[in-house]
Amino acid sequence: MRPSRVFRWIIRILILVLTLSVTAVSFLGGFSAIMILSNPDNIGFDTDNIEFNFDANWTTPIEINNINFTLPFNFTNAGYFDLEDLKVSFQIGLLYWHVNLTGDGLNKTNFVKIYDNSTSFPTIKKGKTYYGNYTGTKSDFGNFLGNFPDYDEIDVIKDPDFELYANFTLSLTYSLGLHSIRLGIYNISIYEFSVT
Repeated sequence: MRPSRVFRWIIRILILVLTLSVTAVSFLGGFSAIMILSNPDNIGFDTDNIEFNFDANWTTPIEINNINFTLPFNFTNAGYFDLEDLKVSFQIGLLYWHVNLTGDGLNKTNFVKIYDNSTSFPTIKKGKTYYGNYTGTKSDFGNFLGNFPDYDEIDVIKDPDFELYANFTLSLTYSLGLHSIRLGIYNISIYEFSVT
């Protein structure tokens, strides 16, 4: 055999091995995603055990002295590869009954976004579970506290006066960097409280 023909066969074999390895990694990555997402216990936000502290002076205008929360969560990597670049975006919206003083006098629900933040977490090795807490302090609420209604806009006859809803967005890299996954969980009731 001529050397050029041998070289071509070597290149073809290398391309075949590379193609088969990338195909196997992609298949295992997709199968891992199915294994992780098929069990609801693998991704858990423990909204039953959220610690939410809200201290305010309920006069007009409302003065918020302190606001913070701690939300426990877990993420189990039930797949074949490490989960890398795990990032959780978390938004909180405030739902309340708004007294319509300028219009027809009817009350209506109003929804305002008061928190929006993203946090990165460490790599989760295959077969391991990461337990963490997502926390927010008054400084994290920042300019969104300006969306908070005045006391005379709140219908305090309704119970509860306020309901907090959350949106979670998870993004991560998987399968040795070949897959990027982004999924969202929306409109989860996390807390409710009353002024009176």
